Amino acid sequence: MENLNINRRSFIKKTGALAALSSSFLITKNMFAGTSPNEKINVGVIGLGMQVGGNLWGTVSDSRCMLHSICDVDSERLDLWKGQIEKNYADRGIKHEVKTFKDFRKMYKDPELDAVIIVTPDHWHAIMAIQAARHGKHIYCEKPLTFSIQEGEQVVKAVKAAGVVFQTGSQQRSDPSFRNAAQIAQAGLLGEIREIHTQFGWRFPVHYNWKGYETPASIDWEMWVGPAPMRPWCDELLAKLRTGGNPYDAPWGQWRWHSDYGNGLQADWGAHHYDIAQWALGMDGKGPKYVHVYNMQNPGIPEDKRNIFYEYENGAYVYPSSTPTRALNQAKFDWSYHPGVVIIGTEGITTSQRGVPMWCSNPSLAKMKLPLGVPAVETSFDHRDNWIQGILNGRPTLCPAETGASSCNMCIMGNIAHKVGRDLEWDWKANKFVGDTEANTYLARECRGDWGKYM
Repeated sequence: MENLNINRRSFIKKTGALAALSSSFLITKNMFAGTSPNEKINVGVIGLGMQVGGNLWGTVSDSRCMLHSICDVDSERLDLWKGQIEKNYADRGIKHEVKTFKDFRKMYKDPELDAVIIVTPDHWHAIMAIQAARHGKHIYCEKPLTFSIQEGEQVVKAVKAAGVVFQTGSQQRSDPSFRNAAQIAQAGLLGEIREIHTQFGWRFPVHYNWKGYETPASIDWEMWVGPAPMRPWCDELLAKLRTGGNPYDAPWGQWRWHSDYGNGLQADWGAHHYDIAQWALGMDGKGPKYVHVYNMQNPGIPEDKRNIFYEYENGAYVYPSSTPTRALNQAKFDWSYHPGVVIIGTEGITTSQRGVPMWCSNPSLAKMKLPLGVPAVETSFDHRDNWIQGILNGRPTLCPAETGASSCNMCIMGNIAHKVGRDLEWDWKANKFVGDTEANTYLARECRGDWGKYM
């Protein structure tokens, strides 16, 4: 069994490395399917917040995987999920002990661990992903990929150097509605793309002075804060589990709105919808040329009196939902459909939303064959499965590190433009603003303590 485990682990690591080198490399046989639990992909999950359920149970129910370990700063969460996961396995006749960790660095040292799913607040993504790559672990990291633009560069470098399989959790790419819209746009069937409207709320990150309290005994607050500025524990940043009923019966994590830990709705929902805009424009791994700032009163936040939009080198514009334009006002589609992304071209319009078929102003476009020479976009109906296939047989992932970084950069550069209050020109090849020293000071952050050595 010892030799079998070495061979299995060697195969998984080599397959990932070859996948990173060549998108054409394929191994069609899953040599681990239908074998014993010890011959499956050992997956660890980091972060047991409100977003974790699908990642945990998706792994537990996957016959190709074994949920090897879980990691969180709260021992109560670890105990809760360990019990539920082990019971799920036991109910299916599988005896399995889930390992628990409060420190991801100790988790990564386990040679039996093959892959990790990172489901933490944004300020932790980069360090955890970089260290996972350096330990040879395949990585699924929730969006937005990083907290800063400089961190995105570091993640891409680490993943390339390690040759591991990486997937950014931009799962809309595995939704047919968004995929079909991106395909039609890329194929030129909508004509020239003039505007893309991304429908999400208007809330830029700011600094909050939430009242601090004594940290609960079960929580390692030093580890939760990690590389970010130290603030006292409060329920807004990390809600303590509730007693009685649903232990997660608390407001969605408010750290998203605090500029020390998150990047607001730009990086929350914006990371999803901007990612589709980039995909539709064929700009994966690249980015817009300008971020424009204009005066507009935020109806929900009196202090916020400005908004942003993006311009690409080809003249296409990408807008957040609160930006009215003539083309948007003239677009003839049913707003009760609540579209997530609206693509407006000279020859037609598409709208997409999760779990709803794509709408097209010209229904025949959705049934047209692709023009000769136009490649089909990669197809997936399950984003996590797309990652697992990448590990097992070298299939390219839909949102690798380069793509996840470029979509995340778009969110962050918008926040920077909003902060400095002026138009900015972006050089996506150099990952910096053109001729604006002040704006470029916000491309990176200084890590607290000695966490910078893990970058």
